[in-house]
Amino acid sequence: MRKTKQTDRLTRARRRLLLFLLAALPIYCFLSSCSQIDCPLNNRVYVVFRFMNSVGDSVKVSEVINVSTDRHEMEDSVVLNQFTGRATFSIPMSYTQDEDVYYFEITGSNYHYIDTVRIKKESRPHFESVDCNPSFFHTITGVNTTHHAIDSVTIRNKNVTYDSYQANLHIHLRSSN
Repeated sequence: MRKTKQTDRLTRARRRLLLFLLAALPIYCFLSSCSQIDCPLNNRVYVVFRFMNSVGDSVKVSEVINVSTDRHEMEDSVVLNQFTGRATFSIPMSYTQDEDVYYFEITGSNYHYIDTVRIKKESRPHFESVDCNPSFFHTITGVNTTHHAIDSVTIRNKNVTYDSYQANLHIHLRSSN
């Protein structure tokens, strides 16, 4: 009889432990799967260009524009291909360079120009969470360009972040094209 009482106690204790574990397991799984920080859905950092006329209004370009950039280990890389009929576009910036160089190939009905746009910047790492991909935000410190088809490039918003709706740079094309 004595062994039966001990066996019954062990069986009851095992049942209570099993019920406790079964009740605690879903709660543990739920709590361990939740994250307090949501990673941004669009965590790509692009510089946004907008074409402007001489009055300061945004204009859609009728020219065909291709943009390429230098990649130090590779040859030039096209970052924008056959762009036309829109006013804004965005292209990625480098993480480690202090200056990005972009080559704008602008083709109209009776002309073809290549302008070089140099963007000086300071890059800083942006940290959301260890669960999120790393990214770099940039502060534009200066811009210069050649003046074949591009008249000027002005800094509108020097902070390059996730915000893809606000233009960072305004491009004014020469009116003689």
